[in-house]
Amino acid sequence: MKRACLLVLLVGLSLQAYAQTATPQGAPESEPKRVTIYSSLKHPENRPLSSFSFKTGRFEGYGWDLNYGSLYVGEDHDWFQVGLGKEVRSAFRDLGAHEWDDSFSVPVVEPFPVLKPGEQRHVTVDASGADGEDGADGAPGAPGADGANGTGVESVMTTRPVPEPPPPPRPRRPKRDGVPKVDPVFAKAVVGHMYVMRVVDEDDDFYVLFRVESQVRGDNCTITWKRIPPPAESAGRK
Repeated sequence: MKRACLLVLLVGLSLQAYAQTATPQGAPESEPKRVTIYSSLKHPENRPLSSFSFKTGRFEGYGWDLNYGSLYVGEDHDWFQVGLGKEVRSAFRDLGAHEWDDSFSVPVVEPFPVLKPGEQRHVTVDASGADGEDGADGAPGAPGADGANGTGVESVMTTRPVPEPPPPPRPRRPKRDGVPKVDPVFAKAVVGHMYVMRVVDEDDDFYVLFRVESQVRGDNCTITWKRIPPPAESAGRK
C-alpha cells in the first residue's frame, strides 16, 4: 500500500513539473527550436520532409506553413514558400542577416487578401534573362546616280532631288534587367538571415521568427524558429 501511494505521489509530482514547464498551445516561446527541412525537388521520395507546420511543430503533408525546395530559378535552388490553401493567407518577410541575440524590430506583416468565392490565387515567376544591347539604326542610303531615260539617252539634269529625311528613331522597349521576378509567396533562403512569418488561416493568426542556420545547396536547410508576440500595431487585426 505504501509503495502504491509513493508511485501515485511521484506521478503527481511529474505532472506538476510538466505543467509548470510546458508551453501553452499557441503561446510565444522563449527558446528557438531547430529543424532540418529537405528539398521536395531533390528528394521527391521524402516529400513530407519538405513541408513544416509552425502550428504543430511537425512535418505535415497537409496544412503546412513553410515549404523548402519547391522552386528553381536559374542557378538559385533554395527558396521558401508559404502555404497556398484556399483559406491560407500567410505571408513572410526576409529581415536580413541577424543573430537571435541581436536587437531588431519586427514589422507588421500584412496577410494576403481573402479570396472571393470562385477566385484562385495566381503565382507568377519570371526568370527570363537580361536583354542584350539594341543594334544601331540603319543609315539612310546615298542618292543614286543619274540614269538613262526610256530612249537610252543619259539624262542631263544637273540637280538632284532632295533626299528623304531619315526615319525617326525606333522607340526603345523596356529592358529586362535579368533579375528574377518571383512572387511574394516565395522568399530566397539565405544562411544567416532571419525571417518573420505571419501565419493566418481560418483558425489561426500568429507570428513566427525563423533563421537559416545552415544549408546544403538545393538539398536541405536547417532553421531555428520560435513563435513570438505580434507587433503591437497588428494586435487583434486579421
